[in-house]
Amino acid sequence: IWHVPDSTPAGIGGIDEYTVLMMHMDGDQSDSNHTFEILGSGNASISNIQSKFGNTSLYMETTRWAFIPDSPDWDFGTGNFTVDGWFYGTSKDTTDTLFSISAILPQNHINVYSVNGTNIYWQYYNGSTWLSEDTGTVFTLNTWHHIAMVRNSTNFDLYLDGISIGNFTLPAEFSFATDNGVRLGDNGSGTATFTGYIDEFRISNTARWTSNFNGSLPASAYASDTNTKLLVHMDGDVSNSNHVVSLGGSPRLNATTA
Repeated sequence: IWHVPDSTPAGIGGIDEYTVLMMHMDGDQSDSNHTFEILGSGNASISNIQSKFGNTSLYMETTRWAFIPDSPDWDFGTGNFTVDGWFYGTSKDTTDTLFSISAILPQNHINVYSVNGTNIYWQYYNGSTWLSEDTGTVFTLNTWHHIAMVRNSTNFDLYLDGISIGNFTLPAEFSFATDNGVRLGDNGSGTATFTGYIDEFRISNTARWTSNFNGSLPASAYASDTNTKLLVHMDGDVSNSNHVVSLGGSPRLNATTA
């Protein structure tokens, strides 16, 4: 949206002094172009209150969550992969799920969550048994945290702000596949939801980190590369006005129509 004085020629493009609202409507920035949906009830918005990079982030509360439908891109098999993003919690509940890569049991299922606003837990289902770990590390509220889950061969690590806080040793033949999509802020139940902000969520088919990287945390928004299978910047209004964009119903950023 522009406010253009009579003396200014038409055809202005980009962000300039006349731009009071600009929304690119960009969802997944990887070459995969996955659909990104907001589901459930309660409030959700592209908010300028908090952001790790850029002007905005995705804010969700109550029983809202984001959903990326199932894709062969999440079928990593025995290969390496990384799921990472920035999370800013604002309140605690019995279970606050940061993200979940889910399948209809008895297939694989991964959850990363906080219990009662305290320790971070993570768990995965190996086809017959739930394996869970209390990391003993508190997920503090009202600050940005980088969370990364990395498979590197038989090592399966969870990193908080670049420090490994949990580890599973996987059988070499362990093969990961999903048929129920990726969820941000929910574990698939619609009740164990996260309240807060999420920014720069990415899924990669490589081990981005294989040791602690707290001295070199991501310092800017990601750029997509050949290993990027999902990348969502959570950008809303990118004009200098930084308007809040509220999300009602079940909106989606759809890769099939542009």
